[in-house]
Amino acid sequence: MPTAAIIKHEHLEIIPLCNKHTLSEFNCGHDDLNEFLIEDSKEQMDIMVNVTHICSYKNQILGYMTLSTDKIETKK
Repeated sequence: MPTAAIIKHEHLEIIPLCNKHTLSEFNCGHDDLNEFLIEDSKEQMDIMVNVTHICSYKNQILGYMTLSTDKIETKK
């Protein structure tokens, strides 16, 4: 098994997703998460359903996080 590279946090870039980002090569190993980022994230940002930020290192996307405008209702 190859040894994972150590990346210092100060070398990571966390920025809002935008049209300049190429997403087609992203693969986190989970089909649903890959599909969301590649196929849905930009469109959902355009209609203000959520906002996605990507974490990259040397222009390679390592991961992403999405904040949604959804809510959870509880019954009293």
